[in-house]
Amino acid sequence: MSSIIIWTNHENPSGDLWGVADSRYIHPDKSIITDNGPKIFELPIICQNPSSRGFFENTYYFNKIGFAFAGSVTAALCIYTNASHMLSNLASVDKNVPSIEEINEFLVSIAKSYTLPISNPFPMEFSVFGWCPIKKENSVFYTSIDSKNLVTTDDKSEECKEQPLIMGCHKQEILQKINDAISMENCKTRIPLMVLRKVVSEHEFPEIGGAIQLGININTSFNLFSVLNPFTNENGKSSLQFRNFDLFHDIRNVGNCFININGMC
Repeated sequence: MSSIIIWTNHENPSGDLWGVADSRYIHPDKSIITDNGPKIFELPIICQNPSSRGFFENTYYFNKIGFAFAGSVTAALCIYTNASHMLSNLASVDKNVPSIEEINEFLVSIAKSYTLPISNPFPMEFSVFGWCPIKKENSVFYTSIDSKNLVTTDDKSEECKEQPLIMGCHKQEILQKINDAISMENCKTRIPLMVLRKVVSEHEFPEIGGAIQLGININTSFNLFSVLNPFTNENGKSSLQFRNFDLFHDIRNVGNCFININGMC
């Protein structure tokens, strides 16, 4: 299973959407598939209109929003890879741009094609979140597909301004940890990140593990970040991690280039 938390971080007066997750994929029998599994993604939205040649090749809108999932890995990755390519190739003569709600409806229709025609014994949850160019504010949508293929989707935008959206397993335990930490720290900034990092590092739940992955919607665009590892590695040095990959020591270079993913502590 997984643990994904999406919340409004009030460090900035406008409030930025943050999403944090672990990186462990597990089999139904609880054995580990990988500790490097992506669960939060950048979903590019690219719209084009006709050029003077008559082809749809002039980009008039480009942005990225967040997509996060818990549950059926195969279905979720199929949904993301197909939706990502389609949403990168939108077109309009009148320079229309889809809202977050319309993008969520599109993703739900894609999801149904992978879950409704077949028996789906494993529930799946996903969230689409980011800046809505139509409403001019952050939006968060949550969809669940249960083991009976019942699809439920809700607008969590207002709720997420005060209460985190939690997906995956051990929801109540993690929410309680967040509320306890908020009461002690008297703030609502990076508490969910701190809580999940502690859960992962202390191996509290076998379904939640690997490392922390983080995505932030700052102003109007969503981006993935690497995360500072507060613990030293075997060489006694700290590092930046991206989905449990050590960017300083394991895979720093690609040829003569280095991997440059902004980090967050």
